[in-house]
Amino acid sequence: TASPAVAALIEEVAAERLQAHVEALALIDPALGSVPGNMRSRFTVHPEIVESIEYIRSQLAAALGDRAVKLHSFPIDSWRVTSHTARRGNPEHVPTDTTAYNVIGTLPGTDPAAGYYIICAHYDATGVRSAGGWDWQRDPAPGADDNASGVALVLESARLLAGQQFPWSIRFIAWSGEELGLLGSQAYADLAAERDDNILGVLNFDMIGFNDLQQRLELVTNPGSQWLANEMVAAAERYGIGLAIDVFEDPGSRISDHAPFWRQGYDAIVGIENHLPADPTTYGVREGVYRVNSQYHTVVDLPDSLNWELVRRTTQLAVATLAQYGLGEGMPNLAVFTGDLLGDRADDLRVRVSNIGLGAVASSFSVQVSQCALDSSRCEVIHREQAPEGLTPGASAELHIPWQRFGEMVFLIEVDAEGQVNEVSETDNRVFQRLRLVPQSKIAVFPNPFRIGNGSVLRFSGVPLKSSVQVFGPAGDLVWKAIEDDDAQRRLGTVANEVLWYGVNHTNIPVGNGVYIYAIHSPEGTLLMRDKIAVVR
Repeated sequence: TASPAVAALIEEVAAERLQAHVEALALIDPALGSVPGNMRSRFTVHPEIVESIEYIRSQLAAALGDRAVKLHSFPIDSWRVTSHTARRGNPEHVPTDTTAYNVIGTLPGTDPAAGYYIICAHYDATGVRSAGGWDWQRDPAPGADDNASGVALVLESARLLAGQQFPWSIRFIAWSGEELGLLGSQAYADLAAERDDNILGVLNFDMIGFNDLQQRLELVTNPGSQWLANEMVAAAERYGIGLAIDVFEDPGSRISDHAPFWRQGYDAIVGIENHLPADPTTYGVREGVYRVNSQYHTVVDLPDSLNWELVRRTTQLAVATLAQYGLGEGMPNLAVFTGDLLGDRADDLRVRVSNIGLGAVASSFSVQVSQCALDSSRCEVIHREQAPEGLTPGASAELHIPWQRFGEMVFLIEVDAEGQVNEVSETDNRVFQRLRLVPQSKIAVFPNPFRIGNGSVLRFSGVPLKSSVQVFGPAGDLVWKAIEDDDAQRRLGTVANEVLWYGVNHTNIPVGNGVYIYAIHSPEGTLLMRDKIAVVR
């Protein structure tokens, strides 16, 4: 349900204010416009970048207070600069090693233990693709689209969200060193992982203004961060923002500051006008909804080329995505994400359900788990129960599910399918999860019966280290044997305490139909288990 308060808040996003931020970051004197000699450089090691750092710091301080804004320093090795500029035959000037700065503003939440979200964009720029070469010491790097547009979004989001209360904190961060290899975000993500920071999600924006064909945004995600993209798409629809949003899952994407957070296991997305903006083969260009950005990484990446309405709507999206949790009038928000279904030491399952809203869950609600085919079709309910009421904001409940089957499986978890709980959003009440279940408490052999072919495998799981497994044919002859963790098993990709059999004999020929006997012995020769396998071809 759309909140009138959120709808009113995002209407305060003004294209004129966003344009003013971009011009202040890209131009020496915004009043003169994009004329020769009036373009700034925000190249990471250029002395002029100090003025941009101070502008960002002062704008965040105006929204959040002076004490809420910090600079986070990290080193820049000189080879980063020479490597970056030499790629296109540009002049080489070898600087000494130096220091760069991320600018971080924090809006504290009501619960210090609840973690924090990040809204971010990089503020450094480059002109390395400029026609005729680019000298970083003499030539400008105005970076209006890449990425003053993203920084403008961060500053405006901070201004609008600063007046709201959230259970968790929000950090508004402008990164440096992105063009030299994601250096600022990498330094921060590494430090956050070292401190075990509870980062709930990262909304990174990079190049959000160059498109004169459509008000359109791409969200790039990995499987674990898909829920963030879903939340943003739902917010755009709920508040009628008018953005055409395409979501692309690309776990290998390294083009922006989301990537260091993925490497550290944090959920993150990047919002971008077109994934690979200078590539004519991308989806947006092929579909006629994006024009190749010829100004990308050049001295002519100027404010005049931006679609301010696109920047405005993208900023509305960022604000609405988080504001709904601060202005939802104390409403709960039940959520289940990939990773919330877990195996346990008793070989059963546990499912975790969280309340990521601001209000407590006043009524009980259903939790249903189904087992599905590996292609996520043909689901069959395996467990259903009512979770108790009273799940407080930021809290999670764990439910125990009896389960004694093992192997590669796909499950569907559904929370409050009947809509008993009035909540902020229902977009994260349903998730598929693939699990490979390996027994923890005993030896298990599965599947049985075992059908040979199409890469199928029989697993002996839970066997002690260096145990031997033997398979005997219907006539009692030894047809195959293996040892846990030997070279042959490691080549098959086994995990610890597991032996795999593909239904072949010692010469690698598939065995025939019949009832086979297996025996598992400890390294000392003690018989641990002996039983039958039905083999079908």
